[in-house]
Amino acid sequence: MRDGLTRLLGDQESTDINVGPCNGTPKFESSRALCDLWALNSIWKQLGLYELRQTLRQLTRHKIDIEVLLRLMMLNRLCDADTKLGLLRWLQTVSLPESDLKAVSHQHLLRTLDALIEHQSVIEDAVAAAVRPMVNAKLSVVFYDMTTIRTAGLSEQDDDVRKYGMSKEGGIARQFMLGLVQTAEGIPHYHEVFNGNTSEVGTLKDSLQKVMARFPIQRVIAVADRGVSPPFLSELKSSFS
Repeated sequence: MRDGLTRLLGDQESTDINVGPCNGTPKFESSRALCDLWALNSIWKQLGLYELRQTLRQLTRHKIDIEVLLRLMMLNRLCDADTKLGLLRWLQTVSLPESDLKAVSHQHLLRTLDALIEHQSVIEDAVAAAVRPMVNAKLSVVFYDMTTIRTAGLSEQDDDVRKYGMSKEGGIARQFMLGLVQTAEGIPHYHEVFNGNTSEVGTLKDSLQKVMARFPIQRVIAVADRGVSPPFLSELKSSFS
């Protein structure tokens, strides 16, 4: 093995393995995961999302690198989804080039989430710009759907999106609403979180207008069930005609 590594590294020094006795007890350490993180990190670069680093540095007052922390949370969500504290434990098992994983703290993650909300539109525009090259210029069909996400907890905070409403599973539940617009191929265009007691019909028009402002969508096809009234469909048609 030593000879093989020497040849690989181009080391011309002697490959004599008689290096003398080993002092002390050998120490074995666990390896760190790299391949999946390296691949996803490369995709992040190719999409141009690295440009968020400079933009967020100009917008935020924090000295921490928001872009790196956002990237770490994304990688954790894709590789081994966990809580923020679980993410810190996960960082002890992985390796990521050009990143100081030991410097990441729970407080840094909380500040990053605050920045994510505060500068949501900037980040959404960057993601839209990254996705746009993958969208066909003649794209004519988009799909919109809303689902309910049940939540736990009894405390109520100001501006809390967790509200009691009619669940998709049936019955009343404390929840929030998640609206998603995507292509026929399943590429997400846009998503938004709404209060748990929001009517789905009232979100459709605004969501589609935001998507059409960002992507070259030339036609909208609306397929609705009986919960959408004919007058609303007429209004929707006139808005996009």
